[in-house]
Amino acid sequence: MRIFKRLWKILFFIALFAVFNGLFSFFVEPFCSSSSEMWDKYRAKADTDIDMIYIGTSACYEDIDPSVVDEYTGLTSYNMGTNSQTFYLSREALLTAIEDHNISQAVFVFDDYYLLNDQNHNARAEASFIHAQNKGTAIPGRLYRSLKYMFDPEYMDTTFSVNYLFPWLVNRMRVKDKIFQDEMRVKLGLDEAVISDTNNIREEDGFKPFHYTLDFSRLSVYTKAWSAGNINEDALDTVKDIINICDENNVKLTFVVPPYPAAKVLARGNNYFEKLTYIKRLLSNYDVNYYDFNVAHSDLFEYSSEYFKDENHCNVTGATAFSKALGTLLTKTSDGSNLNSKFYWDWDSYAASVDWIDNVELVATAKNGSGIKLQAYARAGSMVYVKYLFQYYDEEAEEFVTFRTYDWSSEAWFVPENSGKYTFRVIVKKVNGDDGERRRKSVHVSYYAN
Repeated sequence: MRIFKRLWKILFFIALFAVFNGLFSFFVEPFCSSSSEMWDKYRAKADTDIDMIYIGTSACYEDIDPSVVDEYTGLTSYNMGTNSQTFYLSREALLTAIEDHNISQAVFVFDDYYLLNDQNHNARAEASFIHAQNKGTAIPGRLYRSLKYMFDPEYMDTTFSVNYLFPWLVNRMRVKDKIFQDEMRVKLGLDEAVISDTNNIREEDGFKPFHYTLDFSRLSVYTKAWSAGNINEDALDTVKDIINICDENNVKLTFVVPPYPAAKVLARGNNYFEKLTYIKRLLSNYDVNYYDFNVAHSDLFEYSSEYFKDENHCNVTGATAFSKALGTLLTKTSDGSNLNSKFYWDWDSYAASVDWIDNVELVATAKNGSGIKLQAYARAGSMVYVKYLFQYYDEEAEEFVTFRTYDWSSEAWFVPENSGKYTFRVIVKKVNGDDGERRRKSVHVSYYAN
C-alpha cells in the first residue's frame, strides 16, 4: 500500500506540474514563435516538392522571399530561417530537408557573428527550435533531441538545461498591453491569426514580410573590429559539417550575406574587407562560393536606404529587391561558375563606389565647467565631400537653433551658461553633387557649470 501511495503522489505531482506548466505556457507563450511558424509551415509541405531551402538567422526569413527567387530559378524553395539560428540549428534544418525532400540546393545566410567565441550558442533560440521541431514528431525523436539539448556540455551545468522543461521560459510574450490582448484573442479563438508587423506569422513559403522603414537618424553602428583570432573552432567545424553534408548528398550550397545599411560597412572600413577576404579564402578551400551583397556591384543589386526595417534586416521592399538579385545570381551560377566579378573585394574600390551619405554619428562629451565637445562622423564614400552644421534645442522656443553653420570641420564646441541636460543635432550635407542630400543625428548630454 505504501508503494501505491508513493506512486499516486508521484503521479499527482506530475499531473499538477503538467497542468501548471500548461497554464503558464498558454498565458505567457505567444501563439506562434519564429521557430514554431517555420516548422508548422514546413510540415504543411510534407506532400509538396521542395527543391531548395534557405537556412540562417532572422536575416534569412525576413530578407529572402522564396516566391520571388523561384521566378528566376524555376525551383520550388522554402525558407527555414529562424530567429538567432546558430550553425548547429542550420545543420539540423538542412539534414531534415535532405531526408524529407531530397533537396538539390541550399542557400546558407551566413552570419559570421555565430562564428566567434562565446557567440556560437544561443540557449533560448536552440530550445525554442527543438520544441517546435518536436511538435508532431515521433516520441523517440522527441526524447533524443530534448535529452541531447539538456545534457549538452554547453548547458548541462546551467539553468538552461532545466528551463527546457518550461516552454514559457523559452518563448516569452512581449509585455505590451496591446500585443498581449491581441495574442489572447487569437488563442481564445476570438480573432483570426493574420500576418502583421507585430507577430511571427509567415507566408506559406516561410517568408516573413515587414512593412516599416528604418529612420536613419536613429541608426547607430556597431564598429568593433573583427579578428580571425576570435573564431570558435567548434562553430567552424559545424560550418565544415554543413559543407560536407551538402557534398555527400549532391546539394549545391551557396553562402550569402544579405544587405544591411551601408554605414555598417563604411564604419568598419578596411577591417570589413579583412573579414570578407578571410571567410572567402576559408570557403574556397571547399569549393563553395561566398557572396556578400553589401559589396555587390549596382548592376546586380542597387542599394537604397529605403530597403531596411532596422540596422540588420530588410523590409518587404528590400527583401523583394534582394530576392531578385539572389535569383539572378543563383541562375547565372547554376552551371557551377561564380559571379565574383560582380562584387568588390577591397576597401578602396568599394569606398569609391559609394556616392552618398548613409548616416552620421554624433558623440557629445561634457567637459564640466569648460563646455561640451561635439564630434560627428559621416558615413559616406571616399569621394563624397561633406559639411557639418550643429544645433542645440531651445526649450523655450521649442525648436533647434543653429550655433555653428555649415563647415568642413566635423567638430564643434558649445559652452552653456547653466547646468542642465542639453540636446544637440548635427546635419551633414553632401557638397559635391546633390546639395539636397542630408543626414542628421541628435544626442542628449548632461552638463554641470562651475
